[in-house]
Amino acid sequence: MKEQLHDSFQVKLQKNHCVAMQPLFDYKIMSTSPLFSGIDPQSMKNMLSVMRSDRWPRGYQLESQQLKHRFYILLKGRVKVSRYHVASGRELILFLLGPGEAINGLNVIDNGRNDLQISAMDDVEVLSTSLDKWAEWTGQHQSLQKAMAEIENKQFERLSDLASELAFDNTMTRLSSLLLRYLNHSNYTLKIIHDLSQEELAHMIGTVRPVVARLLGELRREGVIGIFSGKIDVLNQKSLKEKAERQLYRISG
Repeated sequence: MKEQLHDSFQVKLQKNHCVAMQPLFDYKIMSTSPLFSGIDPQSMKNMLSVMRSDRWPRGYQLESQQLKHRFYILLKGRVKVSRYHVASGRELILFLLGPGEAINGLNVIDNGRNDLQISAMDDVEVLSTSLDKWAEWTGQHQSLQKAMAEIENKQFERLSDLASELAFDNTMTRLSSLLLRYLNHSNYTLKIIHDLSQEELAHMIGTVRPVVARLLGELRREGVIGIFSGKIDVLNQKSLKEKAERQLYRISG
């Protein structure tokens, strides 16, 4: 079977401890990933050929032991990284990950000592390898070391921003900032969060569904957003940006 090294190629992937032939692996997904952007195609092929492929159904939750032994990269679908408040049972989504992103980056950085809950928001496909093998690869490729350092910085920056938002910003400011953060500026549609439920959006900004429903209704009436078949589009980016910045101006003033 011929292997292609440009747009896509075929590789052997281990599935359920057996070697299986994946029909076509999309090379573009990994080549645009922050993790592999600096890796040459042949080295990437060598890595992928020994990674395991798994499919998880929507709602599947990774066990903590899995995260302590394997490094996971999302190939298809979305995964959320959350913390739960034990007393209230409320969820706070810290990160929402898409194709090409490392799923358990924070667990690798913290040596598996944190209590993040990671679950599939769609039917997803993942690639994984042992943490020992991933450490070996990062030792061999400086670009992987740099990519992991950048992921670490971005994640801690996001956690710091989230703490500040929860402490100082009102819910409209937090919701507007969330929509701007995931805005595709080329067509004003939302990336990754476009079809999330109001409950899931609430979990991303530290509030409850009725509050998000009220705020989305307000934005819609003002012509800032449109909601079509349950999906949100941004109609007035300038107004949305003003709402996201209004609380900041009030605090600094």
